[in-house]
Amino acid sequence: MRKLFTITAAFFLLAGCALFLSQKELDDRYGPNPPVIEAVYVADYMSPPELPRVYVRASDPDGDMKAINYEIEPAGPHQVSYGSVFVNGKGGRELSGYLWVQERYQGGFAHLRSRGFRGTLRVEDKAGHQSGPVSFIIRAYAAGPRAAERPPELARFEEIALGPIQYELDWVRE
Repeated sequence: MRKLFTITAAFFLLAGCALFLSQKELDDRYGPNPPVIEAVYVADYMSPPELPRVYVRASDPDGDMKAINYEIEPAGPHQVSYGSVFVNGKGGRELSGYLWVQERYQGGFAHLRSRGFRGTLRVEDKAGHQSGPVSFIIRAYAAGPRAAERPPELARFEEIALGPIQYELDWVRE
């Protein structure tokens, strides 16, 4: 137990040094430019059993993108979910792909059939700079036309899975 504590303390001491750098030192190390979300695409509707996909294309002139931060605001009496998808190794200067919405609730997307939710994305770099927020809406319907081909809007995005948006269904009790 003592060895584990020593290793953990040493790790946080060494890795935590970056936490104590000033913004100027971070800018000198990683660059002063914030990332930019160039485009986001979400289909107008989603039919089960599809999982909603949020296509995103972003760039960072400094090449140090770290994470895609998201916020999910469901319709109805639910709490807002927050999270991050880390993009290390998937892109530094340019990033293109999709995030899929993965709900942590056994009932599936049944409660979204006529509601949907609003989401917001921001890209963060290693210096702590964030892109401007980009919002989107996902609506789910029990039935709807399914596209036989990929929509032309998706030609700007790559079919690379970037990671899940974890959506937690928590009822708000009043």
